[in-house]
Amino acid sequence: SALGLNDTAQCTQCPGGHYCDTVALTAPSGLCDTQYVCSSGVNTPTPAANYTGFGGPCEVGGYCPQGSSLSQPCSAGTYADVSGLSACLSCPQGYLCLGSATVSPTAPCPAGAYCPQGTPTAVLCP
Repeated sequence: SALGLNDTAQCTQCPGGHYCDTVALTAPSGLCDTQYVCSSGVNTPTPAANYTGFGGPCEVGGYCPQGSSLSQPCSAGTYADVSGLSACLSCPQGYLCLGSATVSPTAPCPAGAYCPQGTPTAVLCP
């Protein structure tokens, strides 16, 4: 916070990835917890209900490590079928998880190929 402010509009919102649990702070209270997004002005490390600012549980199709200001999309070979994950789930053996931000295994492995756990593409049988 700066010296000599004369209007509330000059006050700084709590920055993304952080929470500020009281007023008149000169620095954030800490980082947002894993499984949650703290976009701005959040007053708790776990914004799920009764909080200020913009935040909430991590979105389906993504994950949120500690200090997240945005949900990170799951990479190919992984998925997130529920909100609030700190890491994406590995695609199960016998299935494909294509693309990013996948919310469930995309398709069963095609005939003539096999799909190890966590694979984004099918491997042709020898």
